[in-house]
Amino acid sequence: MGTRSITRIHSGDKRSPVYATFYRQFDGYFEGHGAELQGFLNGFTVVNGIGSIKGKTANGMGCLAAQIIAHFKTESGVGGIYMTLPNDSQEYDYDVFVKNGQLCLEGTKVGSKKVKRFPLTAVLSQSAIQFHAS
Repeated sequence: MGTRSITRIHSGDKRSPVYATFYRQFDGYFEGHGAELQGFLNGFTVVNGIGSIKGKTANGMGCLAAQIIAHFKTESGVGGIYMTLPNDSQEYDYDVFVKNGQLCLEGTKVGSKKVKRFPLTAVLSQSAIQFHAS
């Protein structure tokens, strides 16, 4: 039996509307999906407006949400990853959001309420910080 998880990508801070939510049927624990999500997000630059930034770049949180889903769904193929509703919950829940001008990833082991904050080396450009603060 797999360890199931939900990942929510918020439009701004953790209380803001959710752009996308997906369900992962297996490896949902912190050292599995949490570490994979952290690895994918590390090195991203989130901007507000397409410019000349090279490398892993997202034009806002909606663009980042689409890239996260594309990455995990392409990797899993048929099954494994499914879109779901924001109020869904599984054994592990993950939230990707912006806090104090930083991209954040937080995981919760639902039954125990254990929370893990994953350090990220992602960057929000100044224009993205101003956009998500408004």
